[in-house]
This record gives sequence, C-alpha cells and structure tokens, in this order.
Amino acid sequence: MPNNLCSRRHLLQSSAFGLSSLGAAWLMKQDGLLAQETGAPPKPPLEPLHFDLLPKRPPHPARAKAMIS
Repeated sequence: MPNNLCSRRHLLQSSAFGLSSLGAAWLMKQDGLLAQETGAPPKPPLEPLHFDLLPKRPPHPARAKAMIS
C-alpha cells in the first residue's frame, strides 16, 4: 500500500511552524511592533518631553517595621 499521506513527523513539523508564526505575530501585535491598522501615521510630539525627577509620596504607607540585611 503506497503511503501518499504525509508522515506524522512532517505533520507536526509543519503545524509547529504555523503555530510559531501565529504566536510571534500575536506577541508583536501586543507590543505594538506591527504596522498600524489605520492609514494615518502617528504624529510626533511637538514640544519636548519633561521628566520630573523630584521625590514623590508612595501610593501606600510602608508596612515594614525592620529590614534584614
């Protein structure tokens, strides 16, 4: 009986390549690395960015009473 069907190894290899490319595309979309879906490119900021390096209050009060070093 001739074996016209693909082998189990070939089937798993080809499906793994397809799944890995789908996974890579999904991860790139999550990180925003794919092309934008809208036709207009994003506009660059017109004013310089300002980073405030002053100390800020913590969002929650500290609960630690001691530190082990």
